[in-house]
Amino acid sequence: MHQNQQQSSPYSSPIVHQQSPHPNQSTPYQSPAPAPPTSPSPSIIAQEKFVLDEERFDRWYQNAPVRMIFQEGKGRSLVAAKNLAEGETVLKAHPYVWAADENHRSQVCRHCLRENHNSTLSCPLCGQVLYCSNLCQRMDSYLHKGIECKLLQSWELDPNVYEPDVIAEMKLLVRTVARSNFDADFHVPPLVPLATPARNGGYSPSKTNEISTGSPEAANAEWQIEREIRFDDYTTLCAGTDYFPQDMVDGLRFWICNYIADLSQWLKEPTSSHELLDCLMRNRRNSFSVWNEPSMKQRGIAVYVSPSFLNHDCDPNLTLRRHETALLEFIASRAIEEGEELSISYIDNSESVFARRQKLSTNYLFFCQCNKCKEEDRNRVEGFDLDEDYEENGEEEDEV
Repeated sequence: MHQNQQQSSPYSSPIVHQQSPHPNQSTPYQSPAPAPPTSPSPSIIAQEKFVLDEERFDRWYQNAPVRMIFQEGKGRSLVAAKNLAEGETVLKAHPYVWAADENHRSQVCRHCLRENHNSTLSCPLCGQVLYCSNLCQRMDSYLHKGIECKLLQSWELDPNVYEPDVIAEMKLLVRTVARSNFDADFHVPPLVPLATPARNGGYSPSKTNEISTGSPEAANAEWQIEREIRFDDYTTLCAGTDYFPQDMVDGLRFWICNYIADLSQWLKEPTSSHELLDCLMRNRRNSFSVWNEPSMKQRGIAVYVSPSFLNHDCDPNLTLRRHETALLEFIASRAIEEGEELSISYIDNSESVFARRQKLSTNYLFFCQCNKCKEEDRNRVEGFDLDEDYEENGEEEDEV
């Protein structure tokens, strides 16, 4: 790839991972935020207005007390299918695509994302991935062996241009390419006897109760269920490529997508830069950081299909419980009534209303009007000079 100095670098915009473990830490893509719109973009909502495929969504949420609805002004949303008690598990999810944090690549299993400092199991061909067990290496081979491995064998990135967070995002994109090709030729490979075939070609754990939580065996047994989700499910997630600043999109296409498109030319059906850009933006808008609690050490980034339809609220009714693997568990933070919308916070909700709205507008393309934001608006109008408060936060006054 010839690096055109006229193109924006890959650091020209914020990299977005929901629930960042370090909400106050600058990302490698810092840039001034555009002025927030006064309401969600109607074109974004229209783009999300797919026919609600009940069979598809029933498959995703068959074991969870949730259902999907369409809300005007919000698009697809998840609501409680029954009354939920505080502390109740509402949804569990394993990732569709995932990548280890580049700063800790030598300490994190490529398959289950468990931290492991002693393993010497790595791919002998590309040398880019590490595994915590022979089981994880075998399970991951169906995605890594072939397309992903060959692309990573040709991996030559200048560390002065591409910082670790960017490389991790690029490897997530490579895994997305590998997953799309795997799904296109999907068949059930021979696996260790951790699961048994279930209805509709899926899997249900056969020995889950005999396996300790957080172990590689448990992670792999549950991951087999997640393989019911296919690339066409993933593509229902909103990318919103056409609604981000053009210079940012052009920079991402040049620095990231063109590079990977060049590497993929040997594929039977090479992936175009345009297709890669769509996946890149989809990953950006729907990815979660995977980290350890309480150390907050990031282990990777991942895209989860089923929880990606949880909308944002600055005072959410769901909290996240993380595990040693990439498993995400969504817990009711209070009692929730049947039919009530389920929500999480995409950002650090302890920040000011101005900071929250700026991040949401920049990264997710909407201006938050949740009850917490509107209450803080009222408190500031009643107790402070609104013009002075905006100036202190580096903002110009907007109508609220």
